[in-house]
Amino acid sequence: MILGANGRVGRLLQAAWERQPPPGITLCWQSRVPGGQAGVTWSLAEGAAALAGRIPAGVEVMLVLAGVTPGLGVDYRQNSALAEAALKAAALADVRLVILASSAAVYGMPASAEPLSEAAAIAPVTPYGQSKWDMEVRARRQAAVDLVILRLGNVAGTDQMFRAITAATTTAPLLLDRFGNGRTPLRSYIGPVTLANCLAELVRLSGKVALPDVLNVAADGGGVEMASLLVALARAGRPVPHRFRVALPGALPALRLECARFLALCPMPPPAGTAAAMVDEWLSLSGAAE
Repeated sequence: MILGANGRVGRLLQAAWERQPPPGITLCWQSRVPGGQAGVTWSLAEGAAALAGRIPAGVEVMLVLAGVTPGLGVDYRQNSALAEAALKAAALADVRLVILASSAAVYGMPASAEPLSEAAAIAPVTPYGQSKWDMEVRARRQAAVDLVILRLGNVAGTDQMFRAITAATTTAPLLLDRFGNGRTPLRSYIGPVTLANCLAELVRLSGKVALPDVLNVAADGGGVEMASLLVALARAGRPVPHRFRVALPGALPALRLECARFLALCPMPPPAGTAAAMVDEWLSLSGAAE
């Protein structure tokens, strides 16, 4: 069961799994409003017991994508509240495992470009990052079922860069920071198709092996420089109006995740970590996910 059918990541995963259903897995989606592929309608205000009563019999794993993302007037406390409600509902409905989506934002602004392991210092600097860390702490305290936390890197098609790409026009081009060394921001990414495949594999593995409590989630390859995404889009016939600017004070040159645990469970071909692969995956799904 997947909570968060209408979120940015949820819509792309739906598109990926509709195109290629995951073998051996039956999917049930939750949304706050009826429609689409959502088989369960539920909102946080209804409480955990209401959600538990709507979980179909036989559900073994719950993937919690539902949450709030950065924006004006956002109540970030909902991230913890949604996670806690999901865990309570899972326990009531005898779901054996909850996979909870967190974020690389919990690591804050590391001083080094070296990849960060799951044991790296937690130092969120934004309200969103702090809310995800608070969510992790509260979820661990109350979990009465098995819990795996995924610290997601940037998911191609859903992050701030791709939102800017979608919104860019010739009169309002995308503005991309460029640092003194000529480089643009470097981030750990994963494509939405690769993410869908890996999540399905984690679900399958969860019935056979003990999964780590926390997993950094990104594709291998050392990170993706944001300018390379623009190059890949141009080569794919989707040029993006843009211009470079001197990086703003406080801009983060690099945030890279060390994903050895994740990649040991979900190996992927090396091209999956390239800008071209990220762009191809997003373009293949973007129409269906709109």
